[in-house]
Amino acid sequence: MSTTPLVAQAGPELGIGSWQAAIPPGSGVVLIDDAVRESVASALPCDTLIIPVHQTTDARTVRATALLIERADPTWVVGIGGGATMDLAKLAAVAAECPGFMTHIERASIRCGHIRLPRARRRRRLHLVPTTIGTGSESSQGACFDHPLEPRTPGERARTLVTSPALAANQAWLDSSLLTSLPEILVREGLVEALSRVLVSAVVSPSFLAPPEWEAEMLTSRLLALLSRISGTHSLDERFLREASIASTLTHRGTSLLGRGPAPSPLWFVATEMSMTAHTRKNQAICALLGHWARLVMDGHHEWGDPERLTSVWPLRGEDPRTVIRRWGLVDHVTCAPGMTLRSVERIEQRWGGRLPMMSRFSRPQLLTLVKGAMKERNDG
Repeated sequence: MSTTPLVAQAGPELGIGSWQAAIPPGSGVVLIDDAVRESVASALPCDTLIIPVHQTTDARTVRATALLIERADPTWVVGIGGGATMDLAKLAAVAAECPGFMTHIERASIRCGHIRLPRARRRRRLHLVPTTIGTGSESSQGACFDHPLEPRTPGERARTLVTSPALAANQAWLDSSLLTSLPEILVREGLVEALSRVLVSAVVSPSFLAPPEWEAEMLTSRLLALLSRISGTHSLDERFLREASIASTLTHRGTSLLGRGPAPSPLWFVATEMSMTAHTRKNQAICALLGHWARLVMDGHHEWGDPERLTSVWPLRGEDPRTVIRRWGLVDHVTCAPGMTLRSVERIEQRWGGRLPMMSRFSRPQLLTLVKGAMKERNDG
Protein backbone atom coordinates (compact mmCIF):
# COMPACT_ATOMS: atom_id res chain seq x y z
CA MET A 1 0.00 0.00 0.00
CA SER A 2 1.42 3.41 -0.98
CA THR A 3 1.31 6.43 1.30
CA THR A 4 2.10 10.11 0.91
CA PRO A 5 5.82 10.73 1.64
CA LEU A 6 6.37 12.29 5.06
CA VAL A 7 9.36 13.61 6.97
CA ALA A 8 9.07 13.36 10.77
CA GLN A 9 10.65 16.28 12.63
CA ALA A 10 11.13 15.49 16.32
CA GLY A 11 11.56 19.14 17.33
CA PRO A 12 14.44 21.08 18.87
CA GLU A 13 17.02 19.57 21.19
CA LEU A 14 15.37 18.80 24.51
CA GLY A 15 17.12 19.49 27.79
CA ILE A 16 15.86 18.65 31.27
CA GLY A 17 17.44 20.15 34.38
CA SER A 18 18.63 23.54 35.61
CA TRP A 19 17.60 26.35 33.26
CA GLN A 20 21.09 27.86 33.53
CA ALA A 21 22.34 25.08 31.27
CA ALA A 22 20.20 26.62 28.51
CA ILE A 23 22.36 29.77 28.46
CA PRO A 24 24.98 29.40 25.68
CA PRO A 25 28.44 31.00 25.79
CA GLY A 26 28.95 34.37 24.17
CA SER A 27 26.81 37.49 24.08
CA GLY A 28 23.09 37.12 24.37
CA VAL A 29 19.65 38.56 24.96
CA VAL A 30 17.21 37.01 27.43
CA LEU A 31 13.48 37.72 27.43
CA ILE A 32 12.09 36.99 30.91
CA ASP A 33 8.49 36.77 32.04
CA ASP A 34 7.84 39.18 34.90
CA ALA A 35 6.55 36.29 37.02
CA VAL A 36 10.04 34.74 37.30
CA ARG A 37 12.30 37.75 36.62
CA GLU A 38 13.54 38.18 40.19
CA SER A 39 14.59 34.55 40.54
CA VAL A 40 16.19 34.33 37.10
CA ALA A 41 17.82 37.69 36.29
CA SER A 42 20.34 37.60 39.14
CA ALA A 43 21.79 34.30 37.90
CA LEU A 44 22.46 35.51 34.34
CA PRO A 45 25.90 36.61 33.08
CA CYS A 46 26.47 40.30 33.82
CA ASP A 47 26.84 41.25 30.15
CA THR A 48 23.46 39.76 29.16
CA LEU A 49 20.80 42.12 27.86
CA ILE A 50 17.64 41.40 29.84
CA ILE A 51 14.26 42.27 28.33
CA PRO A 52 11.36 41.95 30.80
CA VAL A 53 8.05 40.74 29.37
CA HIS A 54 4.88 41.85 31.13
CA GLN A 55 2.17 41.96 28.47
CA THR A 56 0.53 40.06 25.65
CA THR A 57 2.57 39.65 22.49
CA ASP A 58 1.33 42.20 19.97
CA ALA A 59 2.87 43.68 16.85
CA ARG A 60 4.19 46.80 18.59
CA THR A 61 5.93 44.72 21.27
CA VAL A 62 7.46 42.42 18.66
CA ARG A 63 8.81 45.40 16.70
CA ALA A 64 10.28 47.04 19.82
CA THR A 65 11.89 43.81 20.99
CA ALA A 66 13.29 43.05 17.54
CA LEU A 67 14.90 46.49 17.47
CA LEU A 68 16.61 45.83 20.81
CA ILE A 69 17.93 42.49 19.52
CA GLU A 70 19.12 44.06 16.27
CA ARG A 71 21.01 46.82 18.13
CA ALA A 72 22.61 44.38 20.59
CA ASP A 73 23.55 41.97 17.77
CA PRO A 74 23.85 38.94 20.08
CA THR A 75 24.91 35.45 19.09
CA TRP A 76 21.89 33.93 20.83
CA VAL A 77 18.42 34.72 22.17
CA VAL A 78 16.74 32.94 25.09
CA GLY A 79 13.08 33.19 26.10
CA ILE A 80 12.15 32.23 29.67
CA GLY A 81 8.45 32.39 30.44
CA GLY A 82 4.98 31.31 29.40
CA GLY A 83 3.59 30.97 25.91
CA ALA A 84 3.43 34.73 25.29
CA THR A 85 7.09 35.23 26.27
CA MET A 86 8.29 32.34 24.13
CA ASP A 87 6.19 33.50 21.17
CA LEU A 88 7.64 37.00 21.54
CA ALA A 89 11.17 35.58 21.57
CA LYS A 90 10.46 33.58 18.41
CA LEU A 91 8.87 36.41 16.45
CA ALA A 92 11.35 39.08 17.56
CA ALA A 93 14.36 36.87 16.81
CA VAL A 94 13.16 36.42 13.23
CA ALA A 95 12.00 40.04 12.81
CA ALA A 96 15.42 41.29 13.91
CA GLU A 97 16.97 39.55 10.90
CA CYS A 98 14.21 39.82 8.28
CA PRO A 99 13.29 43.34 7.10
CA GLY A 100 9.62 43.57 6.29
CA PHE A 101 8.72 40.47 8.33
CA MET A 102 6.32 42.26 10.67
CA THR A 103 4.82 44.40 7.92
CA HIS A 104 4.00 41.26 5.96
CA ILE A 105 2.37 39.33 8.80
CA GLU A 106 0.42 42.38 9.99
CA ARG A 107 -1.10 42.82 6.53
CA ALA A 108 -1.77 39.11 6.11
CA SER A 109 -3.38 38.82 9.55
CA ILE A 110 -6.32 40.95 8.41
CA ARG A 111 -7.35 38.25 5.94
CA CYS A 112 -7.06 35.07 8.02
CA GLY A 113 -5.86 33.60 11.29
CA HIS A 114 -2.94 31.51 9.98
CA ILE A 115 0.16 32.71 8.13
CA ARG A 116 2.75 30.27 6.76
CA LEU A 117 6.26 31.54 6.07
CA PRO A 118 8.25 28.56 4.77
CA ARG A 119 11.11 30.68 3.44
CA ALA A 120 11.88 32.82 6.48
CA ARG A 121 15.35 32.31 7.96
CA ARG A 122 17.11 32.92 11.29
CA ARG A 123 20.84 32.58 12.00
CA ARG A 124 20.99 33.31 15.75
CA ARG A 125 20.53 30.43 18.16
CA LEU A 126 17.20 30.44 19.98
CA HIS A 127 16.64 28.59 23.26
CA LEU A 128 13.26 28.46 25.03
CA VAL A 129 12.55 27.67 28.68
CA PRO A 130 8.84 27.36 29.59
CA THR A 131 7.58 28.49 32.99
CA THR A 132 4.04 27.22 32.37
CA ILE A 133 2.49 23.95 31.24
CA GLY A 134 0.30 23.35 28.23
CA THR A 135 1.30 25.56 25.32
CA GLY A 136 4.22 23.42 24.17
CA SER A 137 5.46 26.51 22.31
CA GLU A 138 9.05 25.64 23.20
CA SER A 139 8.81 22.63 20.88
CA SER A 140 6.65 24.01 18.06
CA GLN A 141 7.27 25.94 14.85
CA GLY A 142 4.45 28.37 15.59
CA ALA A 143 3.98 31.65 17.43
CA CYS A 144 0.94 33.86 18.04
CA PHE A 145 0.52 37.60 18.24
CA ASP A 146 -2.49 39.78 19.07
CA HIS A 147 -3.76 42.67 16.96
CA PRO A 148 -6.96 44.58 16.10
CA LEU A 149 -9.38 42.31 14.27
CA GLU A 150 -9.81 44.76 11.41
CA PRO A 151 -10.11 48.53 10.99
CA ARG A 152 -13.89 48.54 10.76
CA THR A 153 -14.45 46.67 14.03
CA PRO A 154 -12.97 48.96 16.71
CA GLY A 155 -12.40 47.30 20.05
CA GLU A 156 -12.36 43.73 18.74
CA ARG A 157 -9.00 41.99 18.84
CA ALA A 158 -7.73 38.83 17.18
CA ARG A 159 -4.91 36.35 17.60
CA THR A 160 -3.00 35.17 14.54
CA LEU A 161 -0.88 32.02 14.31
CA VAL A 162 2.37 32.28 12.36
CA THR A 163 4.18 29.06 11.41
CA SER A 164 7.66 28.74 9.93
CA PRO A 165 10.77 26.59 10.38
CA ALA A 166 12.52 29.83 11.37
CA LEU A 167 10.31 30.00 14.49
CA ALA A 168 11.53 26.64 15.77
CA ALA A 169 13.96 26.86 18.68
CA ASN A 170 17.36 25.23 18.56
CA GLN A 171 16.83 23.97 22.08
CA ALA A 172 13.91 23.57 24.48
CA TRP A 173 14.82 23.34 28.16
CA LEU A 174 12.56 22.07 30.95
CA ASP A 175 13.28 23.06 34.55
CA SER A 176 10.59 22.08 37.05
CA SER A 177 11.95 24.53 39.65
CA LEU A 178 10.57 27.36 37.49
CA LEU A 179 7.08 25.84 37.74
CA THR A 180 6.78 25.64 41.52
CA SER A 181 5.10 29.04 41.86
CA LEU A 182 2.40 28.22 39.29
CA PRO A 183 -1.12 28.30 40.78
CA GLU A 184 -2.68 24.85 40.77
CA ILE A 185 -5.55 25.97 38.54
CA LEU A 186 -3.07 26.97 35.80
CA VAL A 187 -1.37 23.58 36.01
CA ARG A 188 -4.75 21.83 35.62
CA GLU A 189 -5.73 24.03 32.68
CA GLY A 190 -2.34 23.53 31.06
CA LEU A 191 -2.66 19.77 31.31
CA VAL A 192 -6.08 19.97 29.63
CA GLU A 193 -4.65 22.10 26.82
CA ALA A 194 -1.94 19.50 26.21
CA LEU A 195 -4.53 16.71 26.48
CA SER A 196 -6.81 18.38 23.93
CA ARG A 197 -3.95 18.64 21.45
CA VAL A 198 -3.40 14.87 21.24
CA LEU A 199 -6.82 13.52 22.23
CA VAL A 200 -8.90 15.64 19.87
CA SER A 201 -6.42 15.12 17.02
CA ALA A 202 -6.53 11.34 17.49
CA VAL A 203 -10.35 11.26 17.47
CA VAL A 204 -11.12 13.90 14.80
CA SER A 205 -8.19 13.37 12.42
CA PRO A 206 -6.95 9.75 12.47
CA SER A 207 -3.46 9.25 11.07
CA PHE A 208 -2.88 6.82 8.22
CA LEU A 209 0.27 5.68 10.06
CA ALA A 210 0.36 3.46 13.13
CA PRO A 211 3.16 5.13 15.21
CA PRO A 212 1.28 8.45 15.60
CA GLU A 213 -1.69 6.52 17.00
CA TRP A 214 0.53 4.64 19.45
CA GLU A 215 2.17 7.85 20.64
CA ALA A 216 -1.15 9.71 20.93
CA GLU A 217 -2.57 6.91 23.06
CA MET A 218 0.49 6.96 25.33
CA LEU A 219 0.42 10.73 25.80
CA THR A 220 -3.35 10.80 26.36
CA SER A 221 -3.04 8.09 29.00
CA ARG A 222 -0.22 9.92 30.76
CA LEU A 223 -2.01 13.28 30.76
CA LEU A 224 -5.24 11.72 32.05
CA ALA A 225 -3.25 10.06 34.84
CA LEU A 226 -1.64 13.39 35.79
CA LEU A 227 -5.04 15.11 35.91
CA SER A 228 -6.40 12.31 38.07
CA ARG A 229 -3.43 12.60 40.45
CA ILE A 230 -3.66 16.35 40.89
CA SER A 231 -7.42 16.15 41.43
CA GLY A 232 -6.96 13.56 44.15
CA THR A 233 -3.87 14.84 45.97
CA HIS A 234 -3.60 18.57 45.06
CA SER A 235 0.15 17.96 45.30
CA LEU A 236 2.45 19.95 43.01
CA ASP A 237 5.89 18.65 43.95
CA GLU A 238 8.77 18.98 41.51
CA ARG A 239 8.49 15.38 40.35
CA PHE A 240 4.86 15.94 39.31
CA LEU A 241 5.71 19.23 37.61
CA ARG A 242 8.62 17.62 35.76
CA GLU A 243 6.38 14.85 34.44
CA ALA A 244 3.70 17.37 33.48
CA SER A 245 6.15 19.60 31.60
CA ILE A 246 7.63 16.64 29.72
CA ALA A 247 4.20 15.34 28.72
CA SER A 248 3.18 18.83 27.62
CA THR A 249 6.21 19.42 25.41
CA LEU A 250 5.93 15.93 23.87
CA THR A 251 2.52 16.84 22.44
CA HIS A 252 4.36 19.11 19.97
CA ARG A 253 7.21 16.69 19.27
CA GLY A 254 7.71 13.21 17.91
CA THR A 255 5.07 11.60 15.74
CA SER A 256 1.75 12.06 17.59
CA LEU A 257 0.50 14.69 15.10
CA LEU A 258 2.06 13.11 12.01
CA GLY A 259 -0.19 12.15 9.11
CA ARG A 260 -3.23 14.01 10.46
CA GLY A 261 -3.29 16.95 8.08
CA PRO A 262 -2.34 20.60 8.67
CA ALA A 263 -4.95 21.33 11.36
CA PRO A 264 -5.81 18.11 13.22
CA SER A 265 -7.38 19.62 16.35
CA PRO A 266 -10.26 22.06 15.68
CA LEU A 267 -10.77 22.93 19.36
CA TRP A 268 -7.73 25.21 19.48
CA PHE A 269 -9.17 27.47 16.77
CA VAL A 270 -12.62 27.53 18.38
CA ALA A 271 -11.11 28.29 21.80
CA THR A 272 -9.02 31.11 20.35
CA GLU A 273 -12.11 32.96 19.09
CA MET A 274 -14.16 32.16 22.20
CA SER A 275 -11.43 33.63 24.40
CA MET A 276 -11.48 36.83 22.35
CA THR A 277 -15.25 37.36 22.43
CA ALA A 278 -15.69 36.27 26.07
CA HIS A 279 -12.53 38.12 27.22
CA THR A 280 -11.20 35.08 29.00
CA ARG A 281 -8.04 33.00 28.89
CA LYS A 282 -7.73 30.55 26.01
CA ASN A 283 -7.12 27.64 28.36
CA GLN A 284 -10.40 28.34 30.14
CA ALA A 285 -12.13 28.17 26.77
CA ILE A 286 -10.41 24.87 25.96
CA CYS A 287 -11.53 23.40 29.29
CA ALA A 288 -15.08 24.58 28.62
CA LEU A 289 -15.03 23.03 25.13
CA LEU A 290 -13.42 19.67 25.81
CA GLY A 291 -16.28 18.07 27.73
CA HIS A 292 -18.94 19.32 25.31
CA TRP A 293 -16.90 18.16 22.32
CA ALA A 294 -16.54 14.66 23.80
CA ARG A 295 -20.26 14.54 24.60
CA LEU A 296 -21.10 15.39 20.97
CA VAL A 297 -18.82 12.60 19.75
CA MET A 298 -20.42 10.13 22.16
CA ASP A 299 -23.86 11.18 20.94
CA GLY A 300 -23.01 10.35 17.34
CA HIS A 301 -22.03 13.73 15.88
CA HIS A 302 -19.46 12.15 13.57
CA GLU A 303 -18.24 15.47 12.19
CA TRP A 304 -16.53 15.91 15.58
CA GLY A 305 -14.91 12.48 15.62
CA ASP A 306 -15.26 8.73 15.84
CA PRO A 307 -17.04 7.60 19.05
CA GLU A 308 -15.26 4.23 19.04
CA ARG A 309 -11.90 5.94 18.79
CA LEU A 310 -12.83 8.28 21.64
CA THR A 311 -13.82 5.32 23.81
CA SER A 312 -10.50 3.59 23.08
CA VAL A 313 -8.28 6.55 24.03
CA TRP A 314 -10.45 8.09 26.78
CA PRO A 315 -12.25 5.23 28.57
CA LEU A 316 -15.05 7.17 30.28
CA ARG A 317 -16.99 4.00 31.15
CA GLY A 318 -20.32 5.72 30.68
CA GLU A 319 -19.48 8.85 32.67
CA ASP A 320 -20.40 12.20 31.16
CA PRO A 321 -17.15 13.94 30.09
CA ARG A 322 -18.50 17.26 31.38
CA THR A 323 -18.70 15.71 34.84
CA VAL A 324 -15.05 14.69 34.53
CA ILE A 325 -14.06 18.26 33.65
CA ARG A 326 -15.84 19.51 36.76
CA ARG A 327 -14.21 16.82 38.88
CA TRP A 328 -10.86 18.11 37.69
CA GLY A 329 -11.88 21.42 39.25
CA LEU A 330 -12.31 23.19 35.91
CA VAL A 331 -15.12 25.14 34.26
CA ASP A 332 -17.42 23.46 31.75
CA HIS A 333 -18.56 26.77 30.26
CA VAL A 334 -17.47 30.40 29.98
CA THR A 335 -19.79 33.33 30.58
CA CYS A 336 -20.14 35.97 27.89
CA ALA A 337 -22.21 38.97 26.86
CA PRO A 338 -25.41 38.50 24.83
CA GLY A 339 -24.76 37.75 21.18
CA MET A 340 -21.19 36.54 21.67
CA THR A 341 -21.97 32.89 20.91
CA LEU A 342 -22.97 33.74 17.35
CA ARG A 343 -20.16 36.28 17.12
CA SER A 344 -17.65 33.59 18.06
CA VAL A 345 -18.91 31.36 15.25
CA GLU A 346 -18.78 34.24 12.77
CA ARG A 347 -15.17 34.89 13.74
CA ILE A 348 -14.29 31.19 13.45
CA GLU A 349 -15.64 31.22 9.90
CA GLN A 350 -13.91 34.50 9.08
CA ARG A 351 -10.51 33.68 10.56
CA TRP A 352 -10.22 29.92 10.07
CA GLY A 353 -12.93 28.82 7.59
CA GLY A 354 -13.50 29.46 3.91
CA ARG A 355 -10.68 27.92 1.92
CA LEU A 356 -8.50 27.36 4.99
CA PRO A 357 -8.01 23.77 6.17
CA MET A 358 -8.65 24.48 9.85
CA MET A 359 -12.43 24.86 10.13
CA SER A 360 -13.84 24.83 6.57
CA ARG A 361 -15.04 21.24 7.07
CA PHE A 362 -17.61 22.38 9.66
CA SER A 363 -20.94 24.05 8.86
CA ARG A 364 -22.35 26.93 10.89
CA PRO A 365 -25.00 24.73 12.58
CA GLN A 366 -22.28 22.26 13.58
CA LEU A 367 -20.14 25.04 15.04
CA LEU A 368 -23.09 26.54 16.89
CA THR A 369 -23.94 23.17 18.41
CA LEU A 370 -20.44 22.96 19.91
CA VAL A 371 -20.04 26.58 20.95
CA LYS A 372 -23.50 26.93 22.50
CA GLY A 373 -22.64 24.16 24.94
CA ALA A 374 -19.46 25.88 26.09
CA MET A 375 -20.67 29.52 26.23
CA LYS A 376 -23.40 30.83 28.53
CA GLU A 377 -24.66 34.31 27.66
CA ARG A 378 -25.47 36.66 30.52
CA ASN A 379 -28.96 38.05 30.83
CA ASP A 380 -28.01 41.72 30.93
CA GLY A 381 -31.64 42.79 30.90
